[in-house]
Amino acid sequence: MVNLTLSLSACICVVAAAEPSPPIWPETFHALAVQNRNGSLALVDLYYEWKNGRNANLIHKQLGTTLYDIEYNNKTSYYFDRELGTCKQIDFPVGILTPDWLANATYLGTDSVDTYDTHVWTKSEGFIKYWADVKTGLPVRWRFFDGAQFEIMTFKEGETLPDEEWQAPEYCFTKDLGARADVPMQPLAAA
Repeated sequence: MVNLTLSLSACICVVAAAEPSPPIWPETFHALAVQNRNGSLALVDLYYEWKNGRNANLIHKQLGTTLYDIEYNNKTSYYFDRELGTCKQIDFPVGILTPDWLANATYLGTDSVDTYDTHVWTKSEGFIKYWADVKTGLPVRWRFFDGAQFEIMTFKEGETLPDEEWQAPEYCFTKDLGARADVPMQPLAAA
């Protein structure tokens, strides 16, 4: 009996739980988020279409207008406000995020966000911190290095904008753009 006890105690092994894989975004979705950018609040409609190479953030400013942030996989983005007649073209070296953009992210463990148990990852040396629901894998929150935080209110796979909403206004392509290129850059997501 003594030998059996010693043998069992010598074989006690600690098995570490495997870290979960980061979520992969569906190829098309619509998320509604509450944005808090240094105390400035907005509602953001995020539309993502990987197959069509486009991403849209409709940033509804609190008691204000809507800033459109239309991003294309050709590394060009347009920020415009139809009501104010403003437009600014930005060239990004990356293009839109791939569905698996969180691959190789650093897992930080679990956290409680509102009523959700979440897994937490960080990417690009702290550029973004990303919370996903433990049960569903759906995004719950993300926060950028500059403190801009997004609380995800709804997430609907397969939902998108009508094609005409993806088109920047004609005045974005005129040569007298300089007078209207005063829209501050406020992207929702970046790699």
